[in-house]
Amino acid sequence: MCADQNNQKIRRIDLCHGLVSTYIGSGPGDFKNGARLEASLFAPLSVCADPFKSNCYFIGDIGSIRYCDGETVSLIAGGNLPGYNDGVGGAAIMYRVYGLICTSDAQTLYFSDGSNKRLRCVELKTRAVKTVCGDGSHSRRDGVGTNASFGETHQICFNRSPTTKPDSVIFIASHPGVRRFDIATGMCMCMRAIQFRNFSDVHMSCHVMSCRWIKHTRTDGDFWSGVYKRWISDCLSLSQQLTICDSYRDRCGGANRFRFSGQTQVATRSGIE
Repeated sequence: MCADQNNQKIRRIDLCHGLVSTYIGSGPGDFKNGARLEASLFAPLSVCADPFKSNCYFIGDIGSIRYCDGETVSLIAGGNLPGYNDGVGGAAIMYRVYGLICTSDAQTLYFSDGSNKRLRCVELKTRAVKTVCGDGSHSRRDGVGTNASFGETHQICFNRSPTTKPDSVIFIASHPGVRRFDIATGMCMCMRAIQFRNFSDVHMSCHVMSCRWIKHTRTDGDFWSGVYKRWISDCLSLSQQLTICDSYRDRCGGANRFRFSGQTQVATRSGIE
């Protein structure tokens, strides 16, 4: 499943047959909830599966987080106007939800509030949104909770290492590096060994294959018909290493590159060479 921002849809990818189909969204339109193929998404930036329910997804939009139960789309928090404010449900305001991750007990949803340069969370039972890390300033400062600062935040992921307690540490892709946030202590610190110009994606490679995002296609059908994709794969026995996409090379016209613990691997159509 991936967020197709410019087409304002959530798309489903059949990896076995290479087919893309629309799962959520009717295309360009006003901010609207309702039946999943009739709902309108302003500019979906991220999607996250519900760990307890099949075919159910959390959706990160420009100014909102919504939920699809397989049939209908409903609002969890935020709205159609971007900005910043902690609050409950529609009283909360956010600006570019680039990354979403859900705890394994489906109680808390963490999200990167990109343009507000913060890491925030929503308690799913109460729909209360609060800021857990970042003060909103564009700087690089280690610290606890809102005493820390970083640039625009992008994708986030839990540390899935077997030596780390589940749902306890979050990696944050930001400009100009990767930050490590400890949920229990609130400490956010820069991973000194990983410093690149820009990041758009970071996650623990724990699946055989996953597609983070695609763009530049307006029709369902053959996956390779004009679809631009990025693979993240653990085919090189990298199942417990942090995988990072340095998107600056894309804008310079260079190859897509993924960084594995300081090494560079080149993404190709078939995976990672």
